[in-house]
Amino acid sequence: MENQIFNIPSKLSIYNAKLNAVGIDLGTLECCAFVIRKHGPDGVVLDEFTAQRTLPSNMNLSQLNFCYGQIAINRMDINAQFSIFDIKQLLGKTFNEIVIDPLWPFEVVDYGNQISLTCGKFDEETLIFGTSTALCSVLFKFMKQKIEEYQGTILSEAVITVPSSFSEKQKEATNEAAEIAKWKFVHLLPEPIAAAIAYSYEIQIPNRSTFLLFDCGGGTTDICIAKVYDN
Repeated sequence: MENQIFNIPSKLSIYNAKLNAVGIDLGTLECCAFVIRKHGPDGVVLDEFTAQRTLPSNMNLSQLNFCYGQIAINRMDINAQFSIFDIKQLLGKTFNEIVIDPLWPFEVVDYGNQISLTCGKFDEETLIFGTSTALCSVLFKFMKQKIEEYQGTILSEAVITVPSSFSEKQKEATNEAAEIAKWKFVHLLPEPIAAAIAYSYEIQIPNRSTFLLFDCGGGTTDICIAKVYDN
């Protein structure tokens, strides 16, 4: 994220909710999504089990019943072999670029220059869940469903935050996963910039100032230097 310029939008007193603006944070450990309402950003309840706006980035993909979030975590006690998590760490990477975690209940295999995940057995056959991109799209699709239920309309455009350290391949994989989930128009925003925007809504950042941005996530920590000028 070298020498990039971003416009920090001003905080408004009233927003145009008809724009159906959507922001998604695909986190290593948790995801969240916000939409614009009349008086500003409003978080979407993504996890039905906990009624929380944050959704653990866990999936349990048994053939009998897919589930996401806290329920997927709870099911690790009885059928961990169908559990998928840490998918963000695998996006856009080749097999040689990852470090296998011995605690993963799934197996990561090299599949035509892509990472594919297999785990569990169903009727004595090993399940092949698919590539990391395909599995990420399943999570995106679930979140899209919850956001559309909250908004009461079909949505096609979203801003998705990604680590500033993401390579072009990782960004492409994120885009592809979102598009598979029927997000037709996807805009990627570096996570530190999203943090700066959120911070500026609470505290005014002085013009012509230089500051450090720390974005401490579950899988990555981004540290960036930002300069503000021309208001």
